Amino acid sequence: MGRGGIFESVLRYCGVFLFVGALLWLAVIAANLVPDAAIERNVAPILSQETSWEGINLGTRSWILDTFTECIGDSIGISGSENIIVRSLESRTFDECTIARQSPSAAPHRNYWRYWHGYQIISRPALALISPVSLRDLNQLAYVGALLALLILATSSFGPALALAAVAAGSLVPTLSQFSLYTHSLVWIIAFVAAAYLIRINGEPKRISFGILFMILGMLTSFFDFLTNPIVTLTIPLIALCLFWRRQGSPVPQQISRLLKYSGIWMIGYLGFWSVKWGLALLFVPGADLRDLVQVVEHRAGNSTNETLSVTVNRLGGIKILAWQSRMACFLVGGILLAALTKAFVRRELRFESGLLPLSLVACLPLGWALVALNHTVQHHWFVTPIVVPSLFVVAFLSLDYLLAEREQSGPHHG
Repeated sequence: MGRGGIFESVLRYCGVFLFVGALLWLAVIAANLVPDAAIERNVAPILSQETSWEGINLGTRSWILDTFTECIGDSIGISGSENIIVRSLESRTFDECTIARQSPSAAPHRNYWRYWHGYQIISRPALALISPVSLRDLNQLAYVGALLALLILATSSFGPALALAAVAAGSLVPTLSQFSLYTHSLVWIIAFVAAAYLIRINGEPKRISFGILFMILGMLTSFFDFLTNPIVTLTIPLIALCLFWRRQGSPVPQQISRLLKYSGIWMIGYLGFWSVKWGLALLFVPGADLRDLVQVVEHRAGNSTNETLSVTVNRLGGIKILAWQSRMACFLVGGILLAALTKAFVRRELRFESGLLPLSLVACLPLGWALVALNHTVQHHWFVTPIVVPSLFVVAFLSLDYLLAEREQSGPHHG
């Protein structure tokens, strides 16, 4: 690609970034026009019955709803600034359901401006009409519908090993918050829909290039996610592409090059749109301070004493916590892997094929993400743990695909 082509490509990416970003911000502005009073009527009664921080000890919160973030989501924007631009950026919220116990004017609040809180384009209009419990029901339907659509399409394309691997990897990992709460589920729904789209088009770009697609996925992740499981919008679509490339016999160096390209573009969209929020908030929101932002980022990625568990946890300790939280799924997938290794050993086929490398690299992405944001991983292990599902899926799928495959005949068949 010449200089002209590169310049044209950069302009196209910048244009899409600005257009999509403007649409998303306008959606937040529109959501903040929903009257607060209607939301308060539906939110306060149910939140007064919730508890936010129960079972802090490791292992006791695995299947507990993360109602702390639900309280933040349900109250986002209430009693915000009269200036609609500031209101859309300051993200005023009431921690630990305080709005359910006090009036909005008296309840403790803060401006959670570090995040886009894009889920409010769904939650604020919905909560003006229905209760948080009804919104959970709708969220569960959307989650299950997107997952089933993906599994049906994927199984029809890649066989039963894929469905079995999905069950083995995902059924025993604590995903109650991802299943029930919009503050957690939206990145998973986006990932399911994106992967289903890629499978539907047989892994070949149609109306939109994959580069543009992954940039938009990164932006949507930054917009909707509350730093729960953001990496799944990258790993799950990449797994879908890798399965097509593997079936097509694409050269491994070419596959790895594409993985690096799409991962980099996703990261540009993710961090780029997050940086836009920070920049706009620092410009328009009173009290927004860059020093606070830097301190929070350093703490999330730090290796210091963890305030939740009151222990110092290193990088290896972070992986151990994720493994312990998902131990039942790890045992199941480990058993499947052991069966595949046993079959390969008996048949003298035990070797690492280069064609497995791209999928193996994708499987490492969630673990790398967890290690980069170590303190965040440990402090919020009960809702961070599901990021291991794509990694476990890759191991289970490759193992089951080998176990279920018929042994190829090495020579001509003689009657």
